[in-house]
Amino acid sequence: MRSISLSMYSAFTLGIALWLAYGLLIEAWPVVIANVITLILAGSIWVMRLRFGRQASK
Repeated sequence: MRSISLSMYSAFTLGIALWLAYGLLIEAWPVVIANVITLILAGSIWVMRLRFGRQASK
């Protein structure tokens, strides 16, 4: 798990959230749906990195 940089993945997840907000603002539902799915997947990896990241490096 060491190979996944927490700062890089945080920036990636934030970028997806911003694209989701943009899609909502312009009411582009394909953009919204794609980014909701991506945010769920990226968010779950981000949470696992936070929760299990220190355990894997021991």
